[in-house]
Amino acid sequence: MYNYDNLLEKLKVGNNIESRKKVKAIIHALIKNGDAIFVKQAIDTDYQKVEYLYEILNKLERFFDYHYNSKIDLTKFLCSILNDNALNIDAIFCPGYTNNGYKNYVGNNNTLRLMTLYQLASKLEEMEIDAHFNIMLANIFLENTNILVNPNWKEELVEHEKKFIELANKYFKRDEIMKMSNIYEGDDYQYGFVDEKLCHGKVYDSFLKNNIVFYRKLGWSYEQIRNRIDKLYTIYSITSNYINNQENGIYLPMETMYSRSKVMTKNDVCTMYLRKK
Repeated sequence: MYNYDNLLEKLKVGNNIESRKKVKAIIHALIKNGDAIFVKQAIDTDYQKVEYLYEILNKLERFFDYHYNSKIDLTKFLCSILNDNALNIDAIFCPGYTNNGYKNYVGNNNTLRLMTLYQLASKLEEMEIDAHFNIMLANIFLENTNILVNPNWKEELVEHEKKFIELANKYFKRDEIMKMSNIYEGDDYQYGFVDEKLCHGKVYDSFLKNNIVFYRKLGWSYEQIRNRIDKLYTIYSITSNYINNQENGIYLPMETMYSRSKVMTKNDVCTMYLRKK
């Protein structure tokens, strides 16, 4: 029988917020997997299983920044490792764009993220954790689609898609790389739309507040910003349903604005955050 203080002491880790979050997530994952129970105020479990999961978190800490994870995220992640099904890791990349069109190359952030994902995939294989990566280019709900400003934006986007797929294919198999337009087809999804039923509540208010700061730097009007943010909130919500319908679906945000990913957490998507380089 253990309590959290006992486990932290046996693991020889500091008794701090981050360590306690990890251990609590481990215990809750073991309980869900039938490998631990609470007996009054004590935890009945096999310490070696606690140590095994803590070691996994330690080995993956060079990739993941657990500071951003909720205990629920970590619990879901560990449950996915404990069950017999492969991890389905969804990494969604935004196309690189210019002031009024799309880049004819893959930017530094997406290039570094692809390399990191390859290293993560190699580490998981080394640890004998079965994982399938879905490398997804979000070529839907697009910005910069005003043909009066740039009549060539579609051709530029096609070129960018080609460059992205070529680069991703250096690290991942072709069947692991996809465009989101192959999942969500049609002009409605290409240009985006707002589902007003979704755009409310505390998470939406936080999403709006955090993104206004970013778009104001682009010189957009409030009306333009609000429309774009409502579209983003809509597509994040739609994508969360897609990931939740997968077995062991895990979302890895590729952008560095991690505040956006709280939409996924709100919708019960297991979200893991890569370290920012």
